[in-house]
Amino acid sequence: MLTCAAPAYLARHGKPKHPRELGHGRRECILFRDPTTGRPFSWEFHRGGRILRVPVSGQFTVNDLATGLSMCTDGFGIAQFFELGLDDLLRSGALVELFPNWAEERFPVYILHPSRHLPSARVRAFVDFLVASTRTKK
Repeated sequence: MLTCAAPAYLARHGKPKHPRELGHGRRECILFRDPTTGRPFSWEFHRGGRILRVPVSGQFTVNDLATGLSMCTDGFGIAQFFELGLDDLLRSGALVELFPNWAEERFPVYILHPSRHLPSARVRAFVDFLVASTRTKK
């Protein structure tokens, strides 16, 4: 999980130095709705086996990645995203990762296909892409 903001947001509000600076309404955060509970996901920061939970808030709660990315890159607030697929936005400078030392949270990815058949070339290419994209970079 990466915590990111647009340069425009950071120019207006400054770059936070620690995840605690996001808590209790001190920063505008873009929240993602948990489909199972209907409430926003809580924010956690992981480093060295330690978990820091920060109670964030914001005016905007979204339920899809495209809307969250658009709002974040347009400077509406700070958001947390899965690292997968963010490389171009980070490389281009459209998004800035705020706490690289607190980004150790990991989620498993599972791929299921019928066991009696070899995966198609498309599925195999997708699996290869995911494996290459999720290798530990740090």
